Amino acid sequence: MKDVAIACVQCGAYCTADNVSAKRFLTDIDRWVTQRRVMMGMALDEKSGVIAVAKAQQDLMTLFPSGLPNNISTLAAACTWEGVEDAMKTHLEGLKKLRALQNQVRKSTIPKMVRAYRKFLYL
Repeated sequence: MKDVAIACVQCGAYCTADNVSAKRFLTDIDRWVTQRRVMMGMALDEKSGVIAVAKAQQDLMTLFPSGLPNNISTLAAACTWEGVEDAMKTHLEGLKKLRALQNQVRKSTIPKMVRAYRKFLYL
């Protein structure tokens, strides 16, 4: 699936594993806000190895307190990982300036979360 692009029969747009996994990442951020559904790759505590939903919820509340930041949500049409990662970097830099990330988000949370989505369809 990694290098396969499939054309939509209705609009002719091409869909790749990259597009699908990026869209799922964006959709799951929205699901966090609307349904408080923990995103993939976040529930496992890196130190103890046990499921820690409360820690994942705390991380998500810090990262996305009110939904998709504008710079990320505008990428929904293109849905490429390059665009999502650029927007996430900008978003995280903004949170760092506000000191919102300081000691509030587990260090491995963001890399694990992105890896869970980006590599999801490549297995």
